[in-house]
Amino acid sequence: QQRLMLALGESHRLQNLLTEILHYAKPQVLHLSRFNLGQFFDDLLIQIQELPEAPERCITYINDFPEAEVMADVDKLKQVFLNLFRNAFEAIAPQGTVRCEIVQGSN
Repeated sequence: QQRLMLALGESHRLQNLLTEILHYAKPQVLHLSRFNLGQFFDDLLIQIQELPEAPERCITYINDFPEAEVMADVDKLKQVFLNLFRNAFEAIAPQGTVRCEIVQGSN
């Protein structure tokens, strides 16, 4: 029974992996819009605080470029940053801090 449970667990894991691979393999349709990056992060940080990995971890957020605007797919960009913050929270110890900073790059 233990081996069967292990096999089932691995089967589910591989099924999820295959689903992700197929998702990335098919062409994505982007819904581009121009938006303020600072406001995007202000809204996102509220949502990030609710992640299961967030308790006992801090975020230092600095926006040195509040007028920054980008052209992007908001939903896809949000998913990227949710994944990055989730990974960062998992990589640090409790009471650790994740730093997020918006700065104007040099041209």
